[in-house]
Amino acid sequence: CGNLTLTPAAGFANADGAGSFKLNTVTLSAIPSTCTTKTFTIKAYAASSDTPLVLSARTGSAVIVTPTYSDSSCAVTVGSTSASPIESALCTAASSIASVVITVGSSALSAGTIYKFTVESS
Repeated sequence: CGNLTLTPAAGFANADGAGSFKLNTVTLSAIPSTCTTKTFTIKAYAASSDTPLVLSARTGSAVIVTPTYSDSSCAVTVGSTSASPIESALCTAASSIASVVITVGSSALSAGTIYKFTVESS
């Protein structure tokens, strides 16, 4: 699906005497129109492990999104269903290029534990 860009963003979770930075959103951008309806699986890894970190309450590890778009209209489906979904996503498109912003929700994943992300398309 070309040269996609993945941009993570952290938010500060304030706590009495012990705040920390947690993963807040993951943005997948520069998605070309040839990738509409493709499923993207996003995983996060620690520096010394080949086992994915728990990034999604829905799947146990990966965040899975499927954007569907044309020109300037865009919709996105987020992963497998769950009784209490945590992740949400917003899709935008312009000139046949889409971006998806995934809010990881109440992630307990510390931003400092993430070493790398992978993106698979199918």
